[in-house]
Amino acid sequence: VLERPIYDYIKYWKPLSVICTSDRRIPDNIIEAIEQSPSSSGEPIPNRRIFPVGRLDKDTSGLIIMTADGSVPNSVLRGSQKHPKTYKVKVHKPLTEDAVQSLRDGVVITTQAQRDGKRPPPLTARTRPCQARPLAADILEITIVEGRNRQVRKMLGAVGYEVLRLHRTSFMGMTLEGLE
Repeated sequence: VLERPIYDYIKYWKPLSVICTSDRRIPDNIIEAIEQSPSSSGEPIPNRRIFPVGRLDKDTSGLIIMTADGSVPNSVLRGSQKHPKTYKVKVHKPLTEDAVQSLRDGVVITTQAQRDGKRPPPLTARTRPCQARPLAADILEITIVEGRNRQVRKMLGAVGYEVLRLHRTSFMGMTLEGLE
């Protein structure tokens, strides 16, 4: 009889300036940030390799999931299984309906992927249609299913907006509810 492995799953509210890497040699890495968070009681991360499911850049705050379960990234980030990610975005000027509609329809952006230290040629392509709704004159809620590098920032840039603050509020059906 084979035993099924037991995995830890951590729902974390990532603050600004934390880097989504499990490499402890890199300053401000997410593993140390979790260990130092008030809710961790100073307890170390389990003595197994744990990593973020997806990424949030250091200038983005919000929900991120951590686990050692390697099947999770494959099941939620790749191909047709991609799960929606919702962000609250503050921009530098009032939003126009035309800009919001362009985001909903998809805009052309260029992104650079990197896997295992290798950089294939940049990808220039239209983003998939998304949900976007203004919450205030300069605040937008946007839900995407792709996860291209700095995608939300580049999408807003494509319609003439600078992102001042980017915060992920939900991912994989989870929200920040219950986190400080």
